[in-house]
Amino acid sequence: MPFITNQSKVICISTNDVTGGAPRACYRLFQGLKLTHNNCKLLVQYKNSNDEEVIIAPSLKLYPKDWFDRDIESLIFTRYIESNRSNLTNTYFSLSFPGNNIADLDLIKDAEIINLHWVENFLSPLSIAQLGKFNKPIVWTLHDQRPFTGGCHYTAGCERFIEGLCMNCPQIDNDKYNLPHAVLLDKLHLFEKLNLTIVTPSRWLAGEAKKSILFKNRPIEVIPYSIDTKLYKPQNKNTAKRSLDIDPAVTTILFGAVNSKEERKGFRYLLNAIEIAIMNPSIENMVYAKKINIICMGDPDTSISKFHIPIINTNYLESDEQIINVYNASDIFILPSTEDNLPLGIMEAMACGVPVIGFATGGIRELIQQDTGILVENKNSLQLAEAIVKLVTDDEMRTGFGRNSRKLIEDKYKLTLQAEAYSNLFTKLKNENTEAKYSDRNNNALADVKKSFYKMNLTKLIWKLLLYSIIQKNQDKSIPKFQLYVGRLIMMIAPLFLSVIPAMTKKSVYIYLTTWLKRK
Repeated sequence: MPFITNQSKVICISTNDVTGGAPRACYRLFQGLKLTHNNCKLLVQYKNSNDEEVIIAPSLKLYPKDWFDRDIESLIFTRYIESNRSNLTNTYFSLSFPGNNIADLDLIKDAEIINLHWVENFLSPLSIAQLGKFNKPIVWTLHDQRPFTGGCHYTAGCERFIEGLCMNCPQIDNDKYNLPHAVLLDKLHLFEKLNLTIVTPSRWLAGEAKKSILFKNRPIEVIPYSIDTKLYKPQNKNTAKRSLDIDPAVTTILFGAVNSKEERKGFRYLLNAIEIAIMNPSIENMVYAKKINIICMGDPDTSISKFHIPIINTNYLESDEQIINVYNASDIFILPSTEDNLPLGIMEAMACGVPVIGFATGGIRELIQQDTGILVENKNSLQLAEAIVKLVTDDEMRTGFGRNSRKLIEDKYKLTLQAEAYSNLFTKLKNENTEAKYSDRNNNALADVKKSFYKMNLTKLIWKLLLYSIIQKNQDKSIPKFQLYVGRLIMMIAPLFLSVIPAMTKKSVYIYLTTWLKRK
């Protein structure tokens, strides 16, 4: 496919630039778009690269001065969300509030296409709605399920985002205010007239978005992540192993995650699988002869040391060069995630010619083919153990899978393929008559920040959540019962009180509460 000559002014927006899987995926797209001659910038809240074209967004509040700050957000998150999490999953659950106002930045005004990525703790639903006042195409690249739910980033099998409007969220116990429901209602209202196109990296995530009540009527495109195949490529395995003080004759198993304690990362299933695998006589002999070891990239689970297999902990690696070296030092890569989109770890390993074992779930099923690795039933430790034994003991199979993995990445997931697909989409959206298509848009209403803020369901709840969180905080400090009873009484009458007093009086009360809280 030839490069696009019809350039678009594109602004990519992400919370981070290179820290974490979703930001790295965004940054790779950003690099690819520049190769296709697009005029592209990347706007972030937190910058960790030295790229001059990555721009840090100024901290611009969406709401009246001193109305809400991160201390209050942190208090509500800790005391209402985290302290009430159920046992279903411990995957990240975010508030998406208050958000920054970036709509009036020159970068946004000058852009022809706005490309959102993972924007949690950066943009709120109201922040995103504000971007619609310019009547520009907004392309939202989804990296998990959070954009169409009321708070969870992976649903753990819950389907209340489809019809139930996230009522009675199973990931939060004692959710007396139905917080996820309020957030999803706000999204339905605020996103209603946005010129919005959804892009997902996997067919699985596209299917989930298409089922959601929020995005079911939106155009949804599937454009997979990409890999710089000139950078991520097979290297001399013996040299890579020696650089990590590994004997080249030793078979090396690699796995990793930013947080191994996150339930959906599946490390308990991997631990069970290793325990089963080492009972195989061939694996047992390799362990005894010290012919097998493990590399853990990221945050290791300390319980893995019980297997008496040598372990190398690389911790979190910053540079591509370090990451590539670890992949090339590995003979097998295992990703035991039970819920995932299109994991970059699998793509990177395959690009380096490393065969992969993973559960048949989410977008993992779209990457691991019969001739590139082994897919096993989700959460089945026995099948995972059998796959480990098969690949560890069959050098020829590993070599063949590795060679086919590299070819698959080169054929379908090169950097230029993703960039060209996005460029085609951007050109198409730019050339559409969006003014006619969205002529009924009420820009004045969207531009009125304060008016939108006061109308949001979540804004009304914030008062209750704040009072609730203050009481929970004070209970930890053995505050006299009388003050707690007064606090509970305030919480009971707050909905009526707050529904009748003027907005500016609310602001004064709010500032008083936040000041009082910080003194505590």
